[in-house]
Amino acid sequence: MFIVESGEYDCFKVINGENKYLKTYKNGDAFGELALMYNAPRAATIIVKTPGTLYSLDRITFSQVVKNAANKKRELYRKVIDSIEIFADVSPHEK
Repeated sequence: MFIVESGEYDCFKVINGENKYLKTYKNGDAFGELALMYNAPRAATIIVKTPGTLYSLDRITFSQVVKNAANKKRELYRKVIDSIEIFADVSPHEK
């Protein structure tokens, strides 16, 4: 996955044997997230339009970020459920 800090990057996709322009990525835009999530090659090609800076996020780091976010959310839910009196006698597994 790539995040654009600066510069412009054109996105093309081969359709019927021809490169078709899809869009231009600019500051703050991101691309490649679906390929990252589904472990698949990108469906489009990115070509530098103007020089700039990109940040990349590899699959392992992305996976760790997603897992950490899920764990934090689960912990928040657990704390809320633990604070509700009606659930006091419910086992931790059932919660």
